[in-house]
Amino acid sequence: MIEISASELLTWVQTGLLVMARVASLLMLAPIYGERGIPPLVRLMLVLPLTLLILPLIPLSAPLPLFGAQWWSAMAQQVLIGVAMGLTLRLVFESFALAGELIANSMGLGFAQLADPVRGVNTPIVGQFLIVVGSLLFVASGAHLTLIQGLVGSFRSGPVTDSALSLGSIRLMLDWAGSLFAGGVQLAAPVLTAMIAVNLAIGVLGRSAPTINLMSVGFPLTLVLGLLMLQWLLPSLAVVLSGWLDAAWPVMGALVH
Repeated sequence: MIEISASELLTWVQTGLLVMARVASLLMLAPIYGERGIPPLVRLMLVLPLTLLILPLIPLSAPLPLFGAQWWSAMAQQVLIGVAMGLTLRLVFESFALAGELIANSMGLGFAQLADPVRGVNTPIVGQFLIVVGSLLFVASGAHLTLIQGLVGSFRSGPVTDSALSLGSIRLMLDWAGSLFAGGVQLAAPVLTAMIAVNLAIGVLGRSAPTINLMSVGFPLTLVLGLLMLQWLLPSLAVVLSGWLDAAWPVMGALVH
């Protein structure tokens, strides 16, 4: 017969609550798991099994007075860590949205916007398309499983009561966000360059033949060329996403101290 003392049971419960706080906050923002289309009950069904599976694999934390100041501070730190880890991957998809918005505006499709249920804002149709393609590539590459593996690894560095989101982690997040938004501009750069060349050609045409209706000629031309450039860009999305995810996993691991 297994006997568990009250102090051991309190330690397990306290550690489990702290683990659950990080897991739940991560899944709230993580790609695929944190989509608004997923019902909260389904997310809860993911949080509880993950917590029970992670708990035996990590060192137990020293017991703290429940609902005391130290306990609430530890809970807040776990929530912040989970949010930071989820936001690290969410920024990857925001870079796709930025690239899609730049491409759509250069093609003349800035007015064609859809209600994005993921980001809660109106997104140009090209950006929504790139986000959907990125989500499919995220699942196809097994990154949703690597995310769980990285989550488990973040608990093994030490007890959860000692882990915290430091100023260095926040600086790392800001640097990561800046590099990804720059990557979104670089992703859209080939299409933007082609659109600038087309607009210059249309401008020259308008000056040489003022009687031509530029709206009837320029818009179909930029639209067709933009779609062709987007088709040319699609095969490289898998390589781009893989590179960004390979850079994201070390960032996620470095957030926990």
